[in-house]
Amino acid sequence: MRSDPISSKSRLDPTVSALKLLVLGANGQLGSDFTYYADQLGYETVGLTHEDVEVTNRDQLFDVLGRMGFDAIINTTAYQGPKAYRDSSPAASYDVNAHAPYHLAEFAAENHKVLVHISTDFVFSGCTPPEAHAFTEQDLPQPANLYAASKLAGESLIPLATESYFVFRLASLYGATGSRAKDHSNFVKTVVGKLSNNEPVRIVDDIRSSPTSAKSVVFKIAEVIATEKYGLYHLAGSGSCTWYEFAVEIASQLKLPVDLIERSSTREVAQEVKRGNNTSLRNQRLVDEGFEDLAPWQENLREYLRERRM
Repeated sequence: MRSDPISSKSRLDPTVSALKLLVLGANGQLGSDFTYYADQLGYETVGLTHEDVEVTNRDQLFDVLGRMGFDAIINTTAYQGPKAYRDSSPAASYDVNAHAPYHLAEFAAENHKVLVHISTDFVFSGCTPPEAHAFTEQDLPQPANLYAASKLAGESLIPLATESYFVFRLASLYGATGSRAKDHSNFVKTVVGKLSNNEPVRIVDDIRSSPTSAKSVVFKIAEVIATEKYGLYHLAGSGSCTWYEFAVEIASQLKLPVDLIERSSTREVAQEVKRGNNTSLRNQRLVDEGFEDLAPWQENLREYLRERRM
């Protein structure tokens, strides 16, 4: 076990929020932003990584968490990325993405904590035509791959153990740290890196999604979980685009050479995992509950590129 868990204590007025957050997966793309922005959020955060606790080991999980003081668990852990997508065995996917969230929900119920769990737009399989729909929380999930099925299972198991939970489905996430499953890279970093080196990049133009910055998610989650409006939420940048359109917007905002971006399709470029042609999300529950919607994805991208810690 690490003797120095990642932590950040708020310097703001403590009346802003009384919550102390335990962030699981604190060195990942989303978890690291929770700890990085803790001061601005008015929270105290304590972060644990895989070195600190094995989330698939129920006994260890209960032991480690039971010795720590906090109010809410932020579970950003997931079995995903190229290795997960190539894994033909469902055991690892379900252990991390379904069983671990259930055990966290059990712990939360027994110890009067709030569980905040991160899920994915991948639970949807797309639609025809692809530009015709953005999925809300009322739409029926239809997973297109093992990763998505295991994440949906985690969503379904949590309410069986606790009522004090939030599940947030995110889409096409990018953040300063990058995804650990992708060598701390993400789509934005990849596009910027290649275009900055005058390298051409081929991007599919027949898959739509809702690009989402980690920072925007962190700030909105912090706002929502200060209430007791529990349940399932979509949390994605407003609007949608294809991956090609996303790349063009990145290049345009940074004044990088757009002509190096080559339009392609899923018929030409092999995909790591089968997925829907459109998994765009609409944050309907967020608006219905009286929260302000996330900004258009272009605005959040502009803020990320201006502040990026690449």
